[in-house]
Amino acid sequence: MSEQLIQLEIIDDNPYQDRGSYEDIPELARTIALSGLEQKPKARLVGQRYQLKFGHRRKRAFEWLRDIFEAEGLPNRYNGYTVMPMDVEEITDKEMFDGVVIENVHRDDLKVTEKARLLRRYKEVNPEATSEQIGMVFNMKAATVRGMDIFLDLPEPVQTKLDDGTISMGTARLLHSMQKIATEEKILDTLETIEEEAGNMLPDEVIENKIDRLENVEDMWDEHNNNGKPRSGYHGWPLDMKNLPSRLLPAMNEQTVGAMALISAA
Repeated sequence: MSEQLIQLEIIDDNPYQDRGSYEDIPELARTIALSGLEQKPKARLVGQRYQLKFGHRRKRAFEWLRDIFEAEGLPNRYNGYTVMPMDVEEITDKEMFDGVVIENVHRDDLKVTEKARLLRRYKEVNPEATSEQIGMVFNMKAATVRGMDIFLDLPEPVQTKLDDGTISMGTARLLHSMQKIATEEKILDTLETIEEEAGNMLPDEVIENKIDRLENVEDMWDEHNNNGKPRSGYHGWPLDMKNLPSRLLPAMNEQTVGAMALISAA
């Protein structure tokens, strides 16, 4: 391991880092300008450039200082903040990914989809890891680990609303279930209605109403029969019936018998 002063323009982010935004950069930058860099980032040399293992906020703080330290009247350190001290060492891809996990997993501002992407990448890098083992790394239950991946299958506007707290993870899961029978257009229309009806209707009520109005959905609940049992349409038989009466089935004919014989032989 060796400490080096590396030009900012040849420092790249960790290739496994999916984080899109960084908070409180000016505050961190001013602390570095006044007190110096307390912990040096680690990086590896790849060709003629350097890849950070961790230290992405510090790099952005240096970039902020490089552009504005004079206007802010801050001390001139590190050659005008054009270079950043780093420990350079040989680092494997696995160790690079572990650096991202360590840097992100305990962040309070980690967005839901960021955590989901991090979990997905962790599974790709560690294909033998069980949900229980991954849960220990990310401090979550195994069932939660298994359920996070679905958020990345949602339309981008839904992911955005999930990340900014407009909708909950529970609502996002319901929209994902709806997505199996509805078009993306219907999903986005439902999302818009959830926002419009906030305070008047619960999100699950909005979703249920939207599903009821889908043309390709058959309601399996007989509202005219108050026995509380799901039925095969409004006038069908109860779906929990153990012994289905033959009188409820359509009459058999030669074509039906022939079709059933073909299915049995297949």
